[in-house]
Amino acid sequence: MQSWRTSELTAEYAYSQIEVLLDATPCGTLVTIKHSGVPVDQTGYEHGGWDDSYFERMSEYFAEAGDPASAPM
Repeated sequence: MQSWRTSELTAEYAYSQIEVLLDATPCGTLVTIKHSGVPVDQTGYEHGGWDDSYFERMSEYFAEAGDPASAPM
C-alpha cells in the first residue's frame, strides 16, 4: 500500500491511497489496483491512465529484461 499526494489534490483530499495486489495465476500474475481518496474529476486512471502511464511501460521493460538478447554485454 502506498499513500501519495499531488499538487492537484485539495485539502479535502489530503492523500490518495494505492493498494497493489499480486496473485499468481496459471498464465502469470494478476495485478489488482485499488485506488481510493481521489476526487471524482481526477479519476482518469480508471479510463486507461494506469495502462498508458504504468502497465504498458512495465510490460515493455520486463519483456526486454527477460530477453537474453537484450542483456548488456
